[in-house]
Amino acid sequence: MNIKKVKRLMLCILCTIFVFVQIDCVNMIADETAAELTYSEVNKKIVEAYANSVAPSEIFKSLTEEEVQILYDYYVDVPAVTVFSEEIQNSDEVAYIDALANQYYDELERRGEIENIPEMSQQEIDELFDSIEVSMVPNASRAAICYEPENPCAILQILGYTYTILQVSKQLVTLGVTIGFSAAFPFLELAALIVGAVIITMSVAILYCAAATAANDLIFGWYYNSKTKVKEANETTALVVAQHQSGAQFWEAFRRDWFGFGGIIITRPILLDTAKSYIKNNQITDTFPDVFCVKKTDAFELINEMKYAVPTENNSSKKRFSGIASPSEAHRDKNKIFNMQHVHAMYIEGGHGHTHIFYAIPFEI
Repeated sequence: MNIKKVKRLMLCILCTIFVFVQIDCVNMIADETAAELTYSEVNKKIVEAYANSVAPSEIFKSLTEEEVQILYDYYVDVPAVTVFSEEIQNSDEVAYIDALANQYYDELERRGEIENIPEMSQQEIDELFDSIEVSMVPNASRAAICYEPENPCAILQILGYTYTILQVSKQLVTLGVTIGFSAAFPFLELAALIVGAVIITMSVAILYCAAATAANDLIFGWYYNSKTKVKEANETTALVVAQHQSGAQFWEAFRRDWFGFGGIIITRPILLDTAKSYIKNNQITDTFPDVFCVKKTDAFELINEMKYAVPTENNSSKKRFSGIASPSEAHRDKNKIFNMQHVHAMYIEGGHGHTHIFYAIPFEI
């Protein structure tokens, strides 16, 4: 074969490789675009159904497994958040229960059952808590290693139930499997359902809403006095997720006192002007609505909109809003441990207004 033919052959091979590389690149771009479009299509389906007055709980039940997975994947990297106070979120007991439940979930994955898993030794408890400190609750104390699986769950005792930590952990495994979660169901999400609150962790909320009928049947069996509250929590969770998918930023909220320990209830989405009017009305009583936002950034943007506005009530000194948010707080007086984090609109002259602007996620998503 002469040199010209060899060069021509090599050129043909290189051209062929280049064409296939181009095709692969185009296919990769197309796949990524298709993935983006798929999420957009699922989102559009939810928005259109909600606009046509389909009940949010029915919207999520109607989604296919693939559609649910697409929504879940979209939110899966957003860290967990809850309506409960930071005191409850950072509780040693919560960390221990979630870690123990996930250990049992891993055993279920390996062995296919969780009924006869041997109890942990003290060394295993120490090792478990070391992993909790690193991966779950960095500021938790070593005191958590005194928890034993057969101890009663203190948080559930507050709510009137006497399950042990071991029993609760196995419930969380069962719920995780039921909704198709790749881990045990988070303990505080179960607690939220029991008290009638909303699940705010979007990834968990989506899986729960899609499988709420089966999940609620289990919860009703365990927490027989919570049936009405779980139904309310189911409807509210589906509503907030559907509204969030539809672009809602603000919701009407009222302060509540679950089991005497505080908390809020979220009702309907409201427009920016309505949210501003609640802040301007500056009411003190629990019967007048506050504002709930999913994100802290939305709360700050709302307060920024109030700059130079004059409160119409409870403003004998004629103060004006500064457009600046107060430091975050959650009123814990009188043992109100379920009270949620929030900010207030500050006055130019000092102090702040009375309306609470609650938020769940302290970062951008």
